[in-house]
Amino acid sequence: MHPVITMNGNILYIDEEKAAVTLESEGFKDAKRALKNLRLLSGYTLGKDITKIIGFTVLSPSADDALNNLEKIASTISNKTASFLLKEEKKLKMLITICGSSQMLSHYIVKNPTLLDELFVEDQTYSEKGLETLIEELNTRTKDIYDTDGIARALRLYRQREYLRIGSRDLLGLTSMVETTAALSALASATMEITVAICLRRLKEKHGTPFYIDNNGNKKEAAFVVIGMGKLGGMELNFSSDIDIMYIYSSNKGETTGTGKKGYNKINLHAFFVKLSEMITKLIS
Repeated sequence: MHPVITMNGNILYIDEEKAAVTLESEGFKDAKRALKNLRLLSGYTLGKDITKIIGFTVLSPSADDALNNLEKIASTISNKTASFLLKEEKKLKMLITICGSSQMLSHYIVKNPTLLDELFVEDQTYSEKGLETLIEELNTRTKDIYDTDGIARALRLYRQREYLRIGSRDLLGLTSMVETTAALSALASATMEITVAICLRRLKEKHGTPFYIDNNGNKKEAAFVVIGMGKLGGMELNFSSDIDIMYIYSSNKGETTGTGKKGYNKINLHAFFVKLSEMITKLIS
């Protein structure tokens, strides 16, 4: 058994130099920082069992990062969540693995501790979601928000929530690389779908419905399509990928209906869809 584990938390109170030597022998590169983090952790509910924490930490991809990120998380989560994790050792070990593997995912939890409840208490780590589910969830989260900043905030928080779910499943070996890239691509597609719907609805409220005349002389509502290129088109997005997209609309031959009985604010189709493209790009960026 690891000597640091057999000390059963007494490492917090022994001579600092001796504690540092022991921690270094267990794989901590910055032993003094590790000891500081352990002492800080002991003041939180999650740090009630330092022996368990150390045992899982030294088995993570990076013991130093795991301990540092875990201390930050411990300072933000509720006592109820911390007690749950201490009771559910498997999930505590999963969290420490994430802390020792990804600064980005750890940062998301620190910024929004409720994400941890969704991930582990609600078992999101075992949840697979298709495009339709993602669209439905995003629609629910944005349908009652009317200011642009609020919508952008909701989209950003949902992306972080899903990045945490997808990234955790990847790091914990619960899914394949192909499934991970497909999930990230589905998330980008769902975000685009909702963003287009929101922006189109708002632009119609200001300028009316866009109509064009087809080759047979029929009046039709102009359509707008976003085409995913590159990795998005191939469902191969990774966590650092930019999305390559192309905007296409039906025709330049027409204009909007305007608003009100007199049709105020009519504009031609090119102007309408340029505005729409700019709105979408601003919101998703």
